[in-house]
Amino acid sequence: MSREILVYRSKTLKLTNAFLLEFFQEEDFEQLQSFQALIEQTELHIRQKGAQAIGPLIQRTELRVDEDGEPQIAITFIRQVNTFINHVDAPYRMEALIREADCLYTRFVGEEEHLQLAYNKLQIVGYEEEIPLRGDAYTVFVNQSDEGGTLTADIFMPKANS
Repeated sequence: MSREILVYRSKTLKLTNAFLLEFFQEEDFEQLQSFQALIEQTELHIRQKGAQAIGPLIQRTELRVDEDGEPQIAITFIRQVNTFINHVDAPYRMEALIREADCLYTRFVGEEEHLQLAYNKLQIVGYEEEIPLRGDAYTVFVNQSDEGGTLTADIFMPKANS
C-alpha cells in the first residue's frame, strides 16, 4: 500500500438530494458519543419518509465564529437519498443540490488514525501554493475494512474564491 497522499487542485463535489444533520453547539457534541446510534436513527428517519439512502456517509466540518467571537466547530452529517423529501422533521434539513466547485481534493487510503494527515496535506498545499481555503472540509467515507483497519475517504476542501 502506497503512503503517498496525492493532491488534486480543482475537483468538484456534487451532492444531490442531500439529507443533513448539523451539530454546532457544544452540548450537541455529547450526542456524537453514540455516533453509530445517531447514524442508524438518521437512516430510520430517511426510510420513514419513504426514501432510501444512497452512497456513503459524508461529513462536513467547518470552523465558525459565534456572536461572542469564540470559535466553534460545526459538524454536518450528509446522506444522499434517492428522492427529494419535501417535509423533514427538525433537526434534519434537506437540500436539492450541494455543489462545491474548485476544491483541493485527495483520496486517503490508510489507517483511520492517520486520516488527519490528509487534511494537513491539503492545508499545507494551500499554504505553500497561496491557495486561500474557506476553512471547511467534506469527507466522503468511501469504505472501511474492519479486518485490515483500512479506511478509504475522499476529502474536498473548497477554495475561498469558489
